[in-house]
Amino acid sequence: MPLVCVQPLLVGRARESEDYTRDKTDDKDAVLIARLVGDLRCYVPERAEETWARLRHLGARRERLVAAATANVQQLRDLLECAWPAVLGCAAKPFESNSWCAALTVVLHRGNGRPERLARMRFSQ
Repeated sequence: MPLVCVQPLLVGRARESEDYTRDKTDDKDAVLIARLVGDLRCYVPERAEETWARLRHLGARRERLVAAATANVQQLRDLLECAWPAVLGCAAKPFESNSWCAALTVVLHRGNGRPERLARMRFSQ
């Protein structure tokens, strides 16, 4: 059985032109799709070549990584707002500032996760 694709926009417009409604039922959509295929308003899906399949995979991976990084920044901001709100006011865009992130890393590392310990320490080189 050959496989063809029909654009969803065409199905939506065919549904509106048929009965002027936007309700969606499987039976109506099947008839509309069959009618569009009969009118040859469809296309044969292309086989993905290795390069395009790899690019699609990398794009999906990048999207997941960006979403995870954004979620991590939001979680860190929420935690800092609760535990140490003053540190967020040190920079205009703290999570975009490399020096702010480096300073926070040093403070948390030297204080062993407790910044009040750092206040008791003296400056050392």
